Amino acid sequence: MGEIVADREQAWAVPESWREYMHPRRGTGPVPAVAVDPVRVASARKRIEELAGDLAVVLAPVRCEPRLAAAAQAYLRGEPDALGAAAVAEIAAYRGASWREADGLVAFADLWAEQHGVAFAARATSELTDLQCRTTSVEPEGCSLKVGEDETFEWGWEGHGIAIRVRALLAAATEPEYLAAVEALAGLQGNERRRLCAAYLAPTRRDWVDRLCVELSAGAELVAAELLLCAVDSVDQLRLLAGHEDVLPRGLAQSDVLRTAVEAVGPPIAPFLGRVLDGDDLAAYQREFVLGVLGLLPTDEAFEVLLARLGRKLVGGALLAVMERYPVRALRLLTKAAAERPGPTLVAVLARMQAVTKPELAAELPAELRAVVEEVQRGRIADAPEAELPPELVSPQWTKAPKVGDWADPVVLPQVLLRDRQHALSAAAARHLISMLALSSPEAEHPGLDPVRQACDPDSLAEFAWALFQRWRIADAPARDGWALTALGSLGDDETVRRLAPVVRAWPGEGGHARAVTGLTVLAMIGTDVALAHLHSISQRVKFKALRERAVEKIAAVAEGLGLSSDELADRLVPDLGLDQHGTLTLDYGTRTFTVGFDEQLKPFVLDAGGKRLKDLPKPGVRDDAELAPLAHKRFGALKKDVRTIAADQIVRLERAMTGQRRWRAEEFHSLLAGHPLLWHLVRRLVWLVERDGLVIGTFRLTEDRTLADAADDPFTLPEDAKVGIAHPVEIPGRLAQWAEVFAGHEIVQPFPQLGRPVHTLTDEERGGDLLARFHGVVAPVGKVLGLQRRGWVRAAAQDNGWEPWISRPVPGGAVVMNLDPGITVGMIDMDPEHRIETVWLGDEPDWSYLKGRSARTFAELDPVTASEVLAELTELTT
Repeated sequence: MGEIVADREQAWAVPESWREYMHPRRGTGPVPAVAVDPVRVASARKRIEELAGDLAVVLAPVRCEPRLAAAAQAYLRGEPDALGAAAVAEIAAYRGASWREADGLVAFADLWAEQHGVAFAARATSELTDLQCRTTSVEPEGCSLKVGEDETFEWGWEGHGIAIRVRALLAAATEPEYLAAVEALAGLQGNERRRLCAAYLAPTRRDWVDRLCVELSAGAELVAAELLLCAVDSVDQLRLLAGHEDVLPRGLAQSDVLRTAVEAVGPPIAPFLGRVLDGDDLAAYQREFVLGVLGLLPTDEAFEVLLARLGRKLVGGALLAVMERYPVRALRLLTKAAAERPGPTLVAVLARMQAVTKPELAAELPAELRAVVEEVQRGRIADAPEAELPPELVSPQWTKAPKVGDWADPVVLPQVLLRDRQHALSAAAARHLISMLALSSPEAEHPGLDPVRQACDPDSLAEFAWALFQRWRIADAPARDGWALTALGSLGDDETVRRLAPVVRAWPGEGGHARAVTGLTVLAMIGTDVALAHLHSISQRVKFKALRERAVEKIAAVAEGLGLSSDELADRLVPDLGLDQHGTLTLDYGTRTFTVGFDEQLKPFVLDAGGKRLKDLPKPGVRDDAELAPLAHKRFGALKKDVRTIAADQIVRLERAMTGQRRWRAEEFHSLLAGHPLLWHLVRRLVWLVERDGLVIGTFRLTEDRTLADAADDPFTLPEDAKVGIAHPVEIPGRLAQWAEVFAGHEIVQPFPQLGRPVHTLTDEERGGDLLARFHGVVAPVGKVLGLQRRGWVRAAAQDNGWEPWISRPVPGGAVVMNLDPGITVGMIDMDPEHRIETVWLGDEPDWSYLKGRSARTFAELDPVTASEVLAELTELTT
């Protein structure tokens, strides 16, 4: 196509190299000269002669419908019988597989056109859509021919190749010949197959195509989708087809169909190609071809379709190609998108790249965008003198430097500033830094990185590493350059963690489990409280079991290194987020101040200086301090991100501490819970018990002024040698009503059900056995079964064919196991919308099924709290 720099919609014509792989179409673009091929004609005649004996056998009454036999015999006598011609071709296809796999069957199209004209060839092709030949043996006696029934006929159609050839002949036919064919096809539309064939052969009849776009049956096979998509010529028709599930993704994924549709519809096809890219079944080569086609379309819409899918497989490379092909359009749209999505996004990386490498194009942009680009271009800081740089960045001590991909060009990356922020690394020094990162691994960091961290500004190092990581992703994350991910562990900070954690959580769903595991390592390498908090969150709450287990291992390793349990480490990983002793944050705009507080779900809210609650923190205005206000607004944004991650985890963690009857030492309660500037918002909304020697000796709450009070609202003193826990209703039955009255009087909303939590008990029969028969035979929706995972239940390891026959709940010393019928299928959890509970039993560990043998255990072994929780969870499941 060549480089196009003008910023306007371009005239569109498909590349000439496509035409060999397109379906010729009358009335759209140049049509290659097509004539009846005498070689093909001779091949088809020879094939009929060779089949003479087989035809006589197959056309016998016991194997062929009488009218089909009569029509075939008439055709063989030289009569222009289209049904007979189709019958002979269908038998020929099934009486010679090797001949059919070549181009032999297509030769009948040329034979028909030579014998009786292209209109006859069109009629015979239509008749062929209804015929079914079946074989039960290699002998002709095992072959039968009939007219297929609408309900059972499958679109695995042997005449597909014939139709393509006849369409080519019709595209090049004279006008009278073409009109005769259209007239013939008009009378041969008794069912959907014939209507599809007619619309494909004569796409100039838009009324035929329009009707099919509306009426196409839900069960239409791929061949049907291909035929119809080769007939459409408008966006309106594509919109109609978009309502038929899978037609666009399956049909347009075929390169010949896509080329044909693009020629007919033109660049407005772009958003429909986006639908194709969103399909789940695209092979890599199909995705690459669709992306390549989008990259050729000279419109803003096509570019934006690609941009909206940036970050998906192969999209980055396609965008880089478009940025070279249409550089002005790319600079304009990237700059606009980056301005609309502030922050170091993938779009921002591309926008910066285009602005830095093609500065001369800024003059062609609108004034408001030109200003943004010019700001990027003139914002570069002077290179630092070599004397001010660590030696490793001037004369590196390696002889064979690592090979780094072109994607890691430091020219398009943010500058790394020195500590004084007045000078920056030169491009050469930045390349040496990249080489050090490429030579590093989580196990062995290059020794030159430590002097670099000491000499350079930490924020700019983190931005440089993040932009490097983003460029790697845009380049489709080549595995050989995986160091771009681990580099975040060497140079990243808390903001890096906030950006990386959502990416790590999403990767397993995109086929990137190994990359996600490396991401866990990066979080551990950064090692700050925020990093470890996000790592712990992944270990507790991520839908991908394998990733969750690896995160648990990482957390356990960190805890072991500190001599703590995982729960004790989790207590110490809750960051204070810079909150003051009252658990609030003051934001200073210079001319005005705001206070951030938190509700019972740890959701932040904002108060103005007068104590009035606002919907959100206002954006800085012209009267606010130019430096303080933007920093305060940015800090609030970071706070919301951190709290969003922390809040749900801490609420779940404290609820599990209650149901698991966890206890803290008095000193730990004061320092880690009541004294924590964020957690105390949750702590004060719960009732706590005091335990000594396993006996409950008192209960209390944390008041608004952080003192302790009992149920009579009198001051409470916590004994230093006591242990503290979150009271489960089972543990304080005589105090529940009084505490409920206290919380109602103070209008205290609890973060999770505690005082109003349902209490359940085992029957005497259940205590004496290992079964909970009250739940046997109950049917539960699959959604509720899977929802048990939020309460600590674990799905079975997948058996044959991905079958998970049980779900189990760990309890002290063993597990409660629930066997399911039919059981969950991995990857297709909705395949069975309901499951019947076969047995609920108590065993030493989750096992195949209860039938393997009775357990020696009884439910009497469960403590009252655990028993109540198990029964509550199963009751919720079945109601």
